Parts: sequence; C-alpha cells; structure tokens
Amino acid sequence: MLLLQYYFGLRPVELTDARFEGDFLIALNEKHKTSDGDKVYKKIPIPKQARVHIDTTESIECPFALDTLNRIFKKVLQDSTVTQYYLRHTYATTCVQYVRPDIVDTWMGDSSERLVGRVYTHFPDKFMTAQMDLVQFEF
Repeated sequence: MLLLQYYFGLRPVELTDARFEGDFLIALNEKHKTSDGDKVYKKIPIPKQARVHIDTTESIECPFALDTLNRIFKKVLQDSTVTQYYLRHTYATTCVQYVRPDIVDTWMGDSSERLVGRVYTHFPDKFMTAQMDLVQFEF
C-alpha cells in the first residue's frame, strides 16, 4: 500500500478503490465529484520503476484500516511526526522535476485553476505514458 502511495501519489483514502487497467492505475479522486455528486476517477500511468515492486496484474486490496497503515508507516520511518501524505508530497516533488506541473496536477487528481486546465485540457493516454517514462523515482 505504501508503494502505491509512493509511485502514484494517492491519498490514503484513495487506496480502497484503486485498480490497474492496462498501463494505468485508476483511482477514486477523493477531492472531486461531478456536478451531480457522482464519483470522479483519475487515471495515472504506471511508472516503469513501479513494475519492479508492484504486481500490476493482481487486484489491489488494502489489508489494513487506514489508521493502521499510518501507524505502520510511522514505525517504518521511525518518525512519529510524519503521515502517509509524506509519500504524496514525495511523489509530486519527484514528478515535477521531470514533467510539467500541469501534468503532475492531472495525475494527482488536481486541476489547474485556469479555465484551460479545468475544462479544455485532455491529454491522450500515449502522451501521458510517455511523460511518466521521463520520471525517475529513487526507489
């Protein structure tokens, strides 16, 4: 679960409804809903480095309650002051070193405040996969 957060920048609550489809991870975007209140999903390309550590052919199952996962994270890092959101920050920081911030915003489920980013920008899968291939994770 922690690797999913590291390689995909997921919020802890987004782990419970995530799945792999082809070359992408599909996850509930916890911060956005349609105008009708329906769920919105985000589509994140699978980083090449993640394929070494995560079996993307298996379904994603969160075996722990989110608060338990957070305690495990604190224990692994031996630091009681950090939370799982540390991995989201690490993901964003890593990605913006290699690709444009508006692309990272899309992967993280955020939208640019500009009208163009919120309404008109739709990147094709091939482009998004090529952009993710540029990102170099340390682990």
